[in-house]
Amino acid sequence: MSARRNSSYPCFRDLPQTPAGLRSLGYDYNPTDHRVLPFLEPRHLRAVWTDFSRNSLAKLADLAENPRLAPLVHSLHIERAEDKPLGEGFAWPRDKWGQLVQPQAVTNQLTSVIQGFSNCSSFKVSRTPGIVFSEASQDFPTPGEAVSLFNTILAATGHCVQEEYEIDFKSSEFIPYNGENPADKVSFDVTILDHPAFRFTWSNLQSLTLKFPIQSDNTIDFAVSLIKSSLNLRKLAIDFDDGDGAAELLTRVLAAKPTFQLEGLTLTNGTLVGQGLFRFLRTHDSNLKTLRLDSIHLTKDGSWVPIMAVLRREFPCLVEAYLVDVSDGSSTTGAFTVDMSRKSLSGKTLPQGITWNLS
Repeated sequence: MSARRNSSYPCFRDLPQTPAGLRSLGYDYNPTDHRVLPFLEPRHLRAVWTDFSRNSLAKLADLAENPRLAPLVHSLHIERAEDKPLGEGFAWPRDKWGQLVQPQAVTNQLTSVIQGFSNCSSFKVSRTPGIVFSEASQDFPTPGEAVSLFNTILAATGHCVQEEYEIDFKSSEFIPYNGENPADKVSFDVTILDHPAFRFTWSNLQSLTLKFPIQSDNTIDFAVSLIKSSLNLRKLAIDFDDGDGAAELLTRVLAAKPTFQLEGLTLTNGTLVGQGLFRFLRTHDSNLKTLRLDSIHLTKDGSWVPIMAVLRREFPCLVEAYLVDVSDGSSTTGAFTVDMSRKSLSGKTLPQGITWNLS
């Protein structure tokens, strides 16, 4: 059965089409109705969505109070749609400096939602690039302000983020006629990240994904603070979105001397210093199992040769390693792709050596 959005409960996106047995009984397709539950599976209710609107938060609050359904929710996704702002139905005042004042009604409802979803350990904040907004509205929160609001609630509730946290604010391939859309400007409040309460909620995070232009001092500070706070991180994925701060971010993460040992690393769409990337990879040589470097360019003094050599010799746990459309300043052939996975053609892991397949 194909997935669909439920018109009455838009927080659900993974519901199947209305089962025939349900239609024959004449029940409304309300997933909170105990008579409907037998027609659903736990996976259908695993993830929920909100756009911070009054309607969606009210639905989530009801769901969080349901003792049968709330424990089934493992993932919460905050998303701004293309055609509407975040937080409809609430008043979003600002102080004289233009800073958002968090409405108490939103704080209360979101707090009850987070506390009610006791098994929820995966969170994502995203926005569809707003090609329909001609200017930034001060009447609603920006996606970056939504992140800050959400992080503040996590810290206040002490809810541990264990499985995954993702921010997806990648730029749209569509470029508005008047340049970058002000409603999509990426800016974050980094002050909450240094609060002990937030560091506690963050300390056991396993997987962190960041997709936004790593360019301004603000975005670099924010990304570095999140990574430094992830004491037990196992998987890290960064899409630099062609921002020119990629190299500085990596340098600052190295300088912070993080304690985690990555098992999975993905870096995409950025320009890095070869020596910096080399040093970063070496700090995770003991545990790294999967590596993907996609559309990464090394500056003119960088070369992929020593990086590929050390990956081949000194990463005992490495099983999958892909360099996709990578290039460097010394390359005369342009971008190239290398599959460095430790697999034979039969798919079995080789005890020694790595097969190189150039394409």
